[in-house]
Amino acid sequence: MCGAETDDPTTIQTEGTQLEVCSNCTEFGTVLHDEEREKSKKSSGSGSSSSGGGGGTTRQSPPSSGGGPTHDPMDELGTLAPDYDQRVRDARERAGMKQEELADDLNEKLSLIRKIERGEMRPSEDVRRKLESSLGISLTEEVGGEEWETDDSSGGYTVGDIIERKD
Repeated sequence: MCGAETDDPTTIQTEGTQLEVCSNCTEFGTVLHDEEREKSKKSSGSGSSSSGGGGGTTRQSPPSSGGGPTHDPMDELGTLAPDYDQRVRDARERAGMKQEELADDLNEKLSLIRKIERGEMRPSEDVRRKLESSLGISLTEEVGGEEWETDDSSGGYTVGDIIERKD
């Protein structure tokens, strides 16, 4: 987790994921002994590990299929626009619809539409898709992430590359 290289990693489980970590990072999860690791491998059906470079590996993701970039499904997702409520209200009014008509059209409760338009409630993915389709608008914005540089020759990142630990 910290990114330290170790010749003798310990396997821990944290948040349902198995990680191989240095002795300093074992406190962040439950240490798994050999029989627990084998049982977990058999129940998950995956004994493969993915090297994260720099001392941490996870057994939840399949290994990369080559040296090229990997596909991250999160890259395709945007984030809900901060002005989603105004976008919904403006589009509904441009369409000449009342809140009741929009609720009926989407097969949703009127109270939900009111809360969304007041910004009191964020629409679920399903409701967001319905609103976008019905009103012909987009309620998401592309997330602009910054690229991370690492000195690690493997190109992998660890939590230690991104955050600073406060002791």
